[in-house]
Amino acid sequence: MNFNDFYAKVTDKFSYSSKWDKNVQWYHGDEENYTIEWHTGGASGGNCWGGEASYRLDSEPVPELDMLDEFLEEICPTMSFFQYKRIMKDLVTYDSRTSYEYYGNYDNYSSKSVNYRMLYDRLVDIGLLIKD
Repeated sequence: MNFNDFYAKVTDKFSYSSKWDKNVQWYHGDEENYTIEWHTGGASGGNCWGGEASYRLDSEPVPELDMLDEFLEEICPTMSFFQYKRIMKDLVTYDSRTSYEYYGNYDNYSSKSVNYRMLYDRLVDIGLLIKD
């Protein structure tokens, strides 16, 4: 399987477009990366009447890479658990951001991503995909 074939499967699994909107939309991430994001806290309660951001927002649980796991199961059904763990340990990158609002309110987010090209290259390197 060459990268173009792999990427066609990525597009089939992780993107969509409607007949009204021809732009490709991605379920998680973008055309280069599978990414999931979750809320990790923040503050709310600030308002224009002098109220301060005093309500702390709880963190959501860290999500799994479920759709990516399903994809890997489809294209590499012989992958062992240990191969999977090694790949994820090496390829998953983490990031965080804060969205600031008015009156001191804010939300914190974390994300984890896997680059499709790097994933393909790793699957080829360990022999789970045979490069054409």
